[in-house]
Amino acid sequence: MACGTADSLVWEILKFENCCFRVKTDTLIFCRNEDNVTGICDRKSCSLANSQYGTVMLEKGKLILKTKTAERAHMPSKMWQKIELPENPEEAYKIIEYEMQYWDAWLIEKVKFRYGRLLETLQNMREMRKKEGQVKSLPIKKKIERRNATREQRALNVAHVEYSVQEELKRRLKAGEYGEIYNLNQAEFQDNLDELAGEEEEVDFVDASDFEELVEEEEEEVLENAQ
Repeated sequence: MACGTADSLVWEILKFENCCFRVKTDTLIFCRNEDNVTGICDRKSCSLANSQYGTVMLEKGKLILKTKTAERAHMPSKMWQKIELPENPEEAYKIIEYEMQYWDAWLIEKVKFRYGRLLETLQNMREMRKKEGQVKSLPIKKKIERRNATREQRALNVAHVEYSVQEELKRRLKAGEYGEIYNLNQAEFQDNLDELAGEEEEVDFVDASDFEELVEEEEEEVLENAQ
């Protein structure tokens, strides 16, 4: 790797002064610069302190080999040369070796390693995108389904019986079978309601054959309270 006087001066400034890309931990010092080929803050890995440098980037779903040389250092807009790499590792390695054939062997190995990691990341992203469109089938618990169906049927039966009793009483009241309307004691009626509200309601399920008997009992209770 070419190490000129300018590169050494840049590294001395970055090493002893503040660098916005440096992240210190208890064990290592990392670099947040996206062009850093290793992610470590050291002399070889620093993309700012090396006029000859190479790395691999992932841009818009494509793997790009980025290289820079000292000859293009005076043109910041054209400093980096970009070459698209295929997703075939053998072909990509040949391109990397050809473009960096006279460079430091350490940097070439790091660029190849970074290419392999980014290729794996790209493949995982595509697999995750495929799974997002698939419909996940959840297992159906038969026991819970039967329990809910039984509770629903019981609730419907209770509601049907209560509604039938109310309708039958209304029909008999309209038909005049109970005679005149009785004026009950409001205080006693309210006391009975309070007692019923304080007790836990118990629901008894009746068959259709006992329907007439239930209506007769309701009728007798109304007549007794009226007397």
